[in-house]
Amino acid sequence: MATHTLALKPSALVGLGRRTWQTAWDATALFVADQGLSWAGAIGLYLFLSVPPLMVAVAWIARVVAPPEAADAFVVEQVAKYVPAQADLLAGIVSATPSSIPAAAGSIALLLFSASRAFAAMTSAINVMWMRVDELTFWRRNLLRLGMLAVSLALVGLAAVADGLVAR
Repeated sequence: MATHTLALKPSALVGLGRRTWQTAWDATALFVADQGLSWAGAIGLYLFLSVPPLMVAVAWIARVVAPPEAADAFVVEQVAKYVPAQADLLAGIVSATPSSIPAAAGSIALLLFSASRAFAAMTSAINVMWMRVDELTFWRRNLLRLGMLAVSLALVGLAAVADGLVAR
């Protein structure tokens, strides 16, 4: 019985190495040309600056459907998983709610607006990556960001419900 082995000729290995190197070189050149590091930094910065306001807004909105203590505890617990040293600071921020309805509505609107900036950076980076010019009007662009933010809030809400069910 004969055994067959797959053997590559040296010239095939050299060709494979050249194609691999060329692909890596082209990908690096495109990444640099599209300012990939700048976009990655912008998205990272916006996410870093957007998550805390989003979590505070979620806690304030959650007070409508859940006891305030439970809503605050959920947000503080979720954020403390990633930033454990700041749990006391976040607990103080989350528990300090506005006293009037207009102040609360304005605060939530401002927090949600600042949280939506991360989606703006991601949308812009994706447009650059796909070499697409954003032809959306100002209102449609903001409506898209609002939709992404609504989906994110819904996912956070589902996580809170699931966390509550698991804790029982």
